[in-house]
Amino acid sequence: RGVTGHPLLWGRDRDRILADVARFVDHDDDRRARLGLTPAGAEQPFGMDGAPPVALDLGDGRAVQVRGRVDRLDRAADGALVVADYKTGGTKRYKQLSEENPLGDGTKLQLALYGLAMQAINPSPVGVYSEYWFTSTKGAFASIGYPVTDGVAAALRRALRVAADGITAGHFPMKPPEPGWRPSTECRFCDTDDLGTSDRYRDWERIRTASALRGYVAYLDPDASTPAGAA
Repeated sequence: RGVTGHPLLWGRDRDRILADVARFVDHDDDRRARLGLTPAGAEQPFGMDGAPPVALDLGDGRAVQVRGRVDRLDRAADGALVVADYKTGGTKRYKQLSEENPLGDGTKLQLALYGLAMQAINPSPVGVYSEYWFTSTKGAFASIGYPVTDGVAAALRRALRVAADGITAGHFPMKPPEPGWRPSTECRFCDTDDLGTSDRYRDWERIRTASALRGYVAYLDPDASTPAGAA
């Protein structure tokens, strides 16, 4: 019926997908044996499908309720939780993530957020480890993640405070990456016509010195200085 595309291309893609599934099962067996993991949950919702949301304390008297669905939850032999989010693509956009840099460029909150959410739902005195698990040949079946420590939680709370401040004030600035070729942009509203982000980037450069955005700009670039007399 053409639902999966041209038969010739689908035949190629189908073989690749089936091969990746078989390899993923082998990697899964090896991972569980090597790390002593026992599956504890799959597609676990919070704030969805009747499950209550998780309230995250922002550390300043405010809290935000979050919702989501965790692809996979394992428990290690020592009781630690291992939270995994499956990714079918490549690792390039996530390689910078680590315990020291858990949010990357400030846009990758998922691992820290899911880790804290699962700790709230399934308390573990040992701790939580969150990771992206790349489930295809393209991603080399790699995993990228970190332990969700107090430092990671503090970084997430800071990011959420900045976001909450902007939402409360009604400020929703578009912050596209610098113009240049890329297959996609994480700011999908910055490139609605797929013709690039040059116009939106010029808009950002024009408004970034506004006093109303000072906290947001300081979060994005702590070393940036706001010109004296900025509006």
